[in-house]
Amino acid sequence: MNLSKIALKYVAIVKVFTLFVLMAGVALTVSIRDANAYLITYDESVWNAAVTGSITNDNFVNHIVPGDTIVFDSGVTSSRSNSSYTNYVSGYNQWYLGTVSGGSTLTWTFPWEVTAFSFDVSSLNAGTTISGDFDGNGLEFIDTAAQNNTNIYNGFIGIIGTSSFDSFVFTGSSLTDSFMVDNLAFNQISVAEPSAVILLTLGLAGLGFMGRKKK
Repeated sequence: MNLSKIALKYVAIVKVFTLFVLMAGVALTVSIRDANAYLITYDESVWNAAVTGSITNDNFVNHIVPGDTIVFDSGVTSSRSNSSYTNYVSGYNQWYLGTVSGGSTLTWTFPWEVTAFSFDVSSLNAGTTISGDFDGNGLEFIDTAAQNNTNIYNGFIGIIGTSSFDSFVFTGSSLTDSFMVDNLAFNQISVAEPSAVILLTLGLAGLGFMGRKKK
C-alpha cells in the first residue's frame, strides 16, 4: 500500500469520527435542553403549537358512574384517595366532575407515558393544585387560580413536560372544591432520540468498518 492510499484511508477515518462526534454533540445539547423547566400555558394555541406526537382526545360523552376508581373512554384512570367525594363522568352534560378537599386527592393515570396533556376546567378554586413530575426532577405543584390572580379559575390548562410521566394529581385545600373538566387531550410520545452513548458506539463501529474495508 503506497503512502497516498494510506493518507486517504486515515482522512476517511477522521471524517467518519468527526461526523459522529458532531452527532453526539447534538444529542448532548438535546439532553441539556431537556433539563429546562416544563411549559404550563393557559393559551390553547400555544399548547397546540408546542405539543408533539399523536394526540388522544376525550370529550366525556359516555356516562361513568361514581366510584373510587373509574376509567375514561380514552383509557385514563381517575382514582380518589382519602375521600368519598365526587368522581364520575356525566354523559348527559359531557364533562367530568371531581371534588377534593383538605387531605384528599384525585389521581389521573394515563394509559401510557406522555409528555403533554391539556383540558378545559370550570370552577377550580385557588388552593387546589395540579402536581406531577413534569421535568424529571420531582413533583411540581401548580395553583392555576393563584397564577391567574383569581379565586376561581375557568379556562384552558396545558402542560408540556421536559420528561415523560404517566400521571398527575389534583390536591385539595381547606375548602371543598368541586370542579368540571372537558376536552381532555394527551400525547403519545415517539421513539426517543438516540443518546450520545449510542452515537459514539456507532462511530466506533464505523471506524472498524472503514479500517476493514481499506485493507
